[in-house]
Amino acid sequence: AEAEEPAKPFTFELDLAGVSDYRFRGISLSNKNPAFQPGFTVSHQSGLYASVWGSNVAENDGDDIEVDLIGGFASTLGTFDVDVNATYYV
Repeated sequence: AEAEEPAKPFTFELDLAGVSDYRFRGISLSNKNPAFQPGFTVSHQSGLYASVWGSNVAENDGDDIEVDLIGGFASTLGTFDVDVNATYYV
């Protein structure tokens, strides 16, 4: 029988998305144009995680990129999944 590899303390996830229109609460933030949205998350086995996510947006006083910085804690408590986080929009 093969021995199972011990769980690593950190996991890394990279997401790449292309969308036809970046919408938030029904409003097009990309002026109805396509948007590229990469994201990167580092998670610790304790449940703590940190993420950075980005998207191009329509002209917004010269800033054409949105970057979201996210930190949080996710765990399972009994039959409930719990995720508490804070997001800073740049």
